[in-house]
Amino acid sequence: MRSYTVLLAVLITAAQAQDEPLPPTGLPLLDDAVEQCSHSGALECYALLAEVAERLPGEAWPQFYLGLVLHQGGIDAAEATRAYERALALDPGHVDALCNLGKMRSDAVRAEGPSDAAVALWTRALEIDPRHRMARVNLALDLHRRGRFDAATVHWDELLRRHPADPEVLYNAGVTRAHRGEVPVAADLYQACLERAPDHVEARINLAALYHKHGTPRDAVEHYRRALDSLRRVGPALGEDGDPADAETMIHGNLGVALTQLGEGDEAVAAHAAGLRIAEARGMVDAADQ
Repeated sequence: MRSYTVLLAVLITAAQAQDEPLPPTGLPLLDDAVEQCSHSGALECYALLAEVAERLPGEAWPQFYLGLVLHQGGIDAAEATRAYERALALDPGHVDALCNLGKMRSDAVRAEGPSDAAVALWTRALEIDPRHRMARVNLALDLHRRGRFDAATVHWDELLRRHPADPEVLYNAGVTRAHRGEVPVAADLYQACLERAPDHVEARINLAALYHKHGTPRDAVEHYRRALDSLRRVGPALGEDGDPADAETMIHGNLGVALTQLGEGDEAVAAHAAGLRIAEARGMVDAADQ
């Protein structure tokens, strides 16, 4: 059982931030298809966009949108990569294609480690458009995974300057600060995230873990319990490559440890038992082994 954890968020790399919709492309045929896609399933959207791409063979935007629906619709990652590459062949400065192709390159080798090819694409996107949110987010996350926390912090600070109320930016900036040992700053960032997104489970878990690790188990208990409440309301916390069942059992286990430290033996036993029941129900442990 892990007593403490720091989770790194999975940020869905779309072509835009939630509050930064893509502008019209200036191609009425494509803009109409994109509007229709907002009311269509992934496969129907792909068919619409494929027709537009065939009718506009010299334009990058149709290829980009083909890549986007193939990518985010979970249809075909390899073909999404090729669509982004076609977009860049037509327009080498297409920053959204650079950003999303970088994400594809990164995801393709995630098990092997960070991708230098992805970093080059995100860096190029930021050279063209320093305000591109997702390119900077992905670069900061990559630097964090490499253990280059100082360099990652530079990007999180820039993102915080431009997006001070963005819960995911606040959260991930807190994760990196925590890894730098800046506990008060990390706690403040998690708190700021939770003020804007009270059910942000990862931020709640990490704030509890900071309190727990640094000697205030009563505060940790409060936040572990609130994390469990949030899980019931909004669903599981995943973290990076995480397992929802593992997150829930981990919270119960940590809660049990903190309650034990407070001398609340009966409640601690109940917390550990709840975690074991979840683990058994989901096949994470064999009840016969307990």
